Amino acid sequence: MRKRKSRSKGVNGQRGAAERFTPQQVIAALEASGGVNLAAAKMLGCAPSTIANYLARYPEIADAKVEIEFEKLDIAETVVVRRMLSDANPVLQLRAAMFYLTRRGAARGYSKGRGASATKFRIEESIDASALSPEERQTFEELLAKVKWRGTS
Repeated sequence: MRKRKSRSKGVNGQRGAAERFTPQQVIAALEASGGVNLAAAKMLGCAPSTIANYLARYPEIADAKVEIEFEKLDIAETVVVRRMLSDANPVLQLRAAMFYLTRRGAARGYSKGRGASATKFRIEESIDASALSPEERQTFEELLAKVKWRGTS
């Protein structure tokens, strides 16, 4: 019987081929690419699947990518809020406000979803149906479901 050669341990301490990149190199490429795997892979000269494999194996890389994505969301939100507060172009200001309300104002009834509108939400919120019996409440809810609300498709 032949003896099997033992493989050296890679950067992460696992047996197998040595890692091509350190976690720091992958994180740096992700930061430079804005968290985009394909762009980070091109910077490192590897396949996007390599980046995905590193993300799966190294929690610190996955954590760094989450932070990068949060930073991008913060930047995008800042752009929307600045546009919403700017009165340079009323059309863009209105669009930014509508976008913000549909994304961040859902708890107040602002949504693009079918059948959901601020008016509907406020009407349902202001109705006290506690005096209705369970059967009456069910009938009431069925009637509300049939109502076509203005401003919705």
